[in-house]
Amino acid sequence: MKKIFVLAALLFAFNMATHAQGNLQFNKVISGAANIGANTSMGLMTVPIGKVWKLEAVNSFSSNNPSYIEINGVDVSSQAAWCFPFWLSAGSTFDLVASPYAPLQSQYSIIEYNIVP
Repeated sequence: MKKIFVLAALLFAFNMATHAQGNLQFNKVISGAANIGANTSMGLMTVPIGKVWKLEAVNSFSSNNPSYIEINGVDVSSQAAWCFPFWLSAGSTFDLVASPYAPLQSQYSIIEYNIVP
């Protein structure tokens, strides 16, 4: 009897943990291209409330490095080659910034999900 109670408690706890954050429902794909002048940025993009973004890829073409990817104000360019995709929660920001020395041509791809309780 004690084993059944422990097993039931573990199953209940596992079930609660797997449903704690809601489900994701596909909403749309956001993709774009940006021609950014030297020492400027694409412009801050913010994840809307009730949404989650999956930043799939960023391709940048610059005649002179370094250009960088900024998430929540932090340069993540050194991690980008190894860490795609990046998951961004509601309120998070994303930007592409050109180096001070050269303009930047860039493309990005984002999948947006709705958070469904």
